[in-house]
Amino acid sequence: MAKKQRDFLFLLEHEDREGASIRRIVEKLENEGKKVSILSLEFHLFLMSKINPSVVVIPYGFELNQWPVNHIVREFPNAQFFSLNWEQLLTPINQNYKKPRDVFFKERVKHITWSEDFKSFLIENGVLGQNIAITGNVHYELLAEDVKNKESIKSELAGRFKLDMNKTWIFLPMNYAWAFISDNEIRGKINKGYDSKNAWIYKDYASKCLSLFLDFLTLLSIKYSDYQFIVRPHPSISCGQYHQKAAEQGIQFGKNIFFSKELTIREWIVASDVVGSSWSSSVWDAVNSGKKGFLFTPLHKPDWHTVWWEKYVTNYQSFEEVDFHALPKGLDGLDQNRTLSASGNIVAYLNQSLGYQQSASLNELVEFGPKKLFLCKVKKLRTLLRYYSVKWFGAVGIKKGLLRDFFEPHL
Repeated sequence: MAKKQRDFLFLLEHEDREGASIRRIVEKLENEGKKVSILSLEFHLFLMSKINPSVVVIPYGFELNQWPVNHIVREFPNAQFFSLNWEQLLTPINQNYKKPRDVFFKERVKHITWSEDFKSFLIENGVLGQNIAITGNVHYELLAEDVKNKESIKSELAGRFKLDMNKTWIFLPMNYAWAFISDNEIRGKINKGYDSKNAWIYKDYASKCLSLFLDFLTLLSIKYSDYQFIVRPHPSISCGQYHQKAAEQGIQFGKNIFFSKELTIREWIVASDVVGSSWSSSVWDAVNSGKKGFLFTPLHKPDWHTVWWEKYVTNYQSFEEVDFHALPKGLDGLDQNRTLSASGNIVAYLNQSLGYQQSASLNELVEFGPKKLFLCKVKKLRTLLRYYSVKWFGAVGIKKGLLRDFFEPHL
């Protein structure tokens, strides 16, 4: 069967993080007559053999040797590659881990950035300046549109999840993924270049902060009994894992605490009155859209885990410090990129690439020995098994956190 010719292939990792933004970009491309596919890295790699794209847009990447970048490049050696760089508000330890490492990401990949800061970070790590475009953040574009409809969105969510619309909503998107990470996963990250000392410190720090947060949340729900607290775990963590941790501490959540991973983080930010987190950049998104926001920082943060924007946001170290009424509302002017038409800027940048031809096939950069080739085939097969498990077998064997990233392929 002949492959479908496509102008663009978008590869998506986390539906919650990337889905709405990518679909906004794709909608504009398709309105211009472009042929576009969207596939999941976790569920659809087995479908890549059905298409032949001119341009491949990946969600992230720092070296060609990492899975699944190596497999994607091997599949499409004549395509141009763009990276959306979905994580740009990085802590120093993650900057060191996720910096561009090889000639592929420094010289062959085109990079999309939200701001001058991330462009500078890329250039400092060897990326060619002509391969970088500052476009703004599509998430901010969508958030700015939705904020205008707060009441209708809050009403919709209240009805759907049986929440009281008249209460003050405190949205808590928490980023304690490292508290749940296994020792084997840490060793895997270290093998891929993560700092071997701080990786273990990070796990311990996140675990202690999570334990203190569960106590903090319980006290908040008692003092502010007329408020609605909405907790959203990290994309890789399930609500059940939080309930299990709470049970281990002898905590039973009050009726005004609601856990959910439904919908996207954007709707919950819009509908809420206050957004708080451990260290999720969702708080920065919230305050830049005019919301009240705070961080819960019960323990001193290591320098390698501190990001520049935290100093602009209220940090609570304990329950006794909390005063929701005193929180400033928004931080107008600090992040001007939210006002850009980011999706339009990205579409214009991508369209420029269609007339460009690769000077040489990327096959020269990809090295596959028998063992690596076998592992890639196994991982590709795994995406097929995951897809059919969700479609026909009730998602047996699929973790709830991963199941959140499932969507039907757009071929």
